[in-house]
Amino acid sequence: MGRLHLFEFEDQTWLPGVIRDGMTGILNIIEEKAKLYIAIVPCLRSVLRELKCEIIVDLCSGSGGPWKYLIDCLVDSETSSLEVLLSDKFPSFNILELDAFQASKLEFLPYPVDATQVPKELKGFRTLFGSFHHFRPEEAVGILQDVVKCGEGIALFEMTRRNWLSIMYIFLLAPISVLLYIPFIKPFRWPRLILTYLIPLLPFMLVFDGIVSCLRTYSLEELQMMVKQVRGNNLYNWEIGMKKCKRFPGGITYLIGYPKTTTSIL
Repeated sequence: MGRLHLFEFEDQTWLPGVIRDGMTGILNIIEEKAKLYIAIVPCLRSVLRELKCEIIVDLCSGSGGPWKYLIDCLVDSETSSLEVLLSDKFPSFNILELDAFQASKLEFLPYPVDATQVPKELKGFRTLFGSFHHFRPEEAVGILQDVVKCGEGIALFEMTRRNWLSIMYIFLLAPISVLLYIPFIKPFRWPRLILTYLIPLLPFMLVFDGIVSCLRTYSLEELQMMVKQVRGNNLYNWEIGMKKCKRFPGGITYLIGYPKTTTSIL
């Protein structure tokens, strides 16, 4: 199945905040309950320890994604000072109201951050969860190129895959998830209920974007080709592969790059 860079609602600047927050909020609840990215903790922890990383800059964070539980999994005696800066091109100011963020080592940047143009002052190991497929190939290569240029590390993870199994999984389960969890998104907003139960706009948009995400997702071979296009790629260790995930068919695609210190630490 060839890659198709089709339209996604979440990419549009005109999308109302109440809808965008509803979509990212649903994904956030699913992520919290299923802990889909727990399988990547060992390899990410190894990289952070090797680099003695103290700051992570998470790009395209949405409503926080997996970081609410990942931060506790990654912090130990060797990474006790680890801090995570969450950022997004369309920052959700609602998230700043949540006590869970105010009381944790997670900081949500209240200004827009474009993953293709990360401000120079944002120093730290960069991560992207379920968002790399949003970028066209030339933009994706540019993200990797900027990492090498700045001498930072990067880890990107994708749960979706470009196959019929992933598409059917989303088609069947996404509507049910919206109907079940939309009332529990915090902070509570009445318009989200109207756009779910009276006018089923949110379920439709979530399913639509989910299927398009599968069609946009890069294969392992495409990620490898991108790395080859990065100038100075020989100065980095690159790890590209698949991690098994019990809660989602097909596993998690990952790409990790970091300045050479060892031949491989994964």
